[in-house]
Amino acid sequence: MELFINKYDKLIKEKSSCEIKYKSDIPEKFLDPIMYTPIDTAIEIPDVKEIVDKYMIYNHLVFTHTNPFTNKSLTTEELEEYNKKPAVLERLKRFKLEFDEWKLNNKIKL
Repeated sequence: MELFINKYDKLIKEKSSCEIKYKSDIPEKFLDPIMYTPIDTAIEIPDVKEIVDKYMIYNHLVFTHTNPFTNKSLTTEELEEYNKKPAVLERLKRFKLEFDEWKLNNKIKL
C-alpha cells in the first residue's frame, strides 16, 4: 500500500509541475461565466455578446436549447451561424490576442 501511495504522490507532483502557473489569478474577463474556468476556445453568445468557452456552451445546449443568459431559444446551428459574422470573429480574435498576451506576461518562468 505504501508503494502505491508513494507512486501516486509522485504522479501528482509530476502533473502539477507540468501545469502552467501564473503570477496572479486569471482575470475574470478570461473566465467562462458559466463555470468560471479559463476559456480555452472562445465563442460568443447571441443577444448578450458574452464570450464563453465553446465546450461549456455546447454542453449546455445538449440538455437545453436555450441561451443561458436570456432563456431564449438557441441551437448549436444558430450559435455557429452567429459566430461566422465578421464583427463577432473580430471580437473573438481580439479576445484571444488579449488572453494570449496576458498569459505571456504573467507566466511564471520555472
